Amino acid sequence: MTVANVPLGLRYSVMKREGSVKFGEVDPDSNFRSGDRIRLNVDTNTPGYLYVVMQGSSGNWRLLFPSADVEGGNNRIEKGTSQQIPAGDKGQFVFDEQSGTEKLFLVLSRRPEADLDKLIYSITGGASSSDRTLIAEARIGGDVVNRLREEVKSRDLVFEKVDEMAIQTNGSEVRTEKATYVVNPSRTDDARLVVDVALKHNK
Repeated sequence: MTVANVPLGLRYSVMKREGSVKFGEVDPDSNFRSGDRIRLNVDTNTPGYLYVVMQGSSGNWRLLFPSADVEGGNNRIEKGTSQQIPAGDKGQFVFDEQSGTEKLFLVLSRRPEADLDKLIYSITGGASSSDRTLIAEARIGGDVVNRLREEVKSRDLVFEKVDEMAIQTNGSEVRTEKATYVVNPSRTDDARLVVDVALKHNK
């Protein structure tokens, strides 16, 4: 087992649409309203493989990332690049009229997750792992999510929530950071971290 240079870490933030086009970071513990439009931004401190799924009312988990719209389903994320979910200029989630809690589950690992890949990708006979074809509308059972949670105990991870932090940009513009940082101190090549995000909304 090889040893990586740095611990495995990610930063995630919930972006809420303000006005007609602008999105700004908001506290993920906010109470959202029906009609609010949001997206998720994820940054990592090292290259890895990112998976994001959302739990629907049926209890099953639906794949959000990787997406066939982003590099043909490639879920490798590089250090210093910000991954927006859903992707694209118009990528966003809209809270419907039904109150409740939307649950997101994020997995970041140094190498591909076999359990998730088996469910998400169809491997053609003799194809290499780089020739994976995304299964449209892949559904992931709660047992897979629970198993990944159990394999990475919360005590192994370090969470830090930033509620308010002014960041100077472009020499004059000041923006406020509202984000969560999660780190797995492990430097092994099979390190992973898992994050649950619960977004509450009312009518």
